[in-house]
Amino acid sequence: MSTEGFAAMLIAMTLVLQKLVSSLDADEECAEILLQAWYLNNGALAGTRSAVLHALHLIEELGPALGLHVNLAKCEMFSRRGNTSFTPEVRCSLLPNLYIIGAPIGYTDKIVLLWSSE
Repeated sequence: MSTEGFAAMLIAMTLVLQKLVSSLDADEECAEILLQAWYLNNGALAGTRSAVLHALHLIEELGPALGLHVNLAKCEMFSRRGNTSFTPEVRCSLLPNLYIIGAPIGYTDKIVLLWSSE
């Protein structure tokens, strides 16, 4: 694939994911989603069990029209309390001491400019 073709694919994937993320953000039952992290065809959601389960159902419902299909066999759920998985296909791992940190990475002047403008 040419550099231009790869760039076009990245832009198209970004636009498709933005539609999906906007749908999740607009849904009241997803209000308890505390974290959405997306990169190309991978996504991570963190929040209450019910909010994440609802978001998964929305992604399964809305995704195919956008060309996105969830592969449950490659999904993994991490739980601090040992709750069972959403579906038999999704692997569940108990992580009682799970903590997540997120940070923007880049040139300091650009990060400050981006964060101060919001």
